[in-house]
Amino acid sequence: MSGLPGVPTENVLLVSDAQCRLRTSSNYNDTTTSFNTFIHNSNAPGWVAATNDLNQFIIAGCEKPRTITHVILRGRPDLDQWVTSYKIRYSIDNLQWIDYKNGQAITGCADRNTLAIHQLETPIRARTIAIHPLTWNNHISLRFDLSAKPVFDYQAETIRNDTRGNDALNNGTGHREVIVPVVFSSTFNAVPTVTVSLASFDCYQSTERFFGVKQMNVTKKGFDLVFYAWGNTKLQGLSANYVAIQKE
Repeated sequence: MSGLPGVPTENVLLVSDAQCRLRTSSNYNDTTTSFNTFIHNSNAPGWVAATNDLNQFIIAGCEKPRTITHVILRGRPDLDQWVTSYKIRYSIDNLQWIDYKNGQAITGCADRNTLAIHQLETPIRARTIAIHPLTWNNHISLRFDLSAKPVFDYQAETIRNDTRGNDALNNGTGHREVIVPVVFSSTFNAVPTVTVSLASFDCYQSTERFFGVKQMNVTKKGFDLVFYAWGNTKLQGLSANYVAIQKE
């Protein structure tokens, strides 16, 4: 969870949540390395470059490609040192690198502690992302993080179909079905995988018990939950569980 203004709460912070590895171009000393770059760390100086030039960078690398939506920078907490502008480079395979927006300068920090949150106009799909300072106040120093979409999103719920009225499952014979439209509590970014299973049933003792449940017409907004029966089965009620999972 991000807990940062303007950043989706469901997002993860790759640095703070230990979902990436960091390396730097240089370090001023042993206490100013990538190990101290957490944005909420006020007891360490953050990353401080050994020299002030355009060859400095900090790189975050993930085991698998991630979808990055925001870059968050903060200055050094104990001195007036911060990055005032930077550019982003990223790679999907660590071989070919792309300059985000052709190397356009992105506004960084204005003081030691105010968060500089930059929302990417188009999320970056990358395994590795590099921050290259372009300008700075007094010295290249920063704390930073990357906000990324979670590896998967999911929703789950139990749906009940009451058949005590004039319902196809409580009347007739042969194959019968009732379709219950299900609307997700929030729209997925892509069509999820939906799995359904029977949760409970209420069936007349004197009848056969041939019935089931399935899903149809899955979209980003919902799906059709289909309760069905066949033979002489008579049902007063059915309920089903569903789990909808969207992989990143």
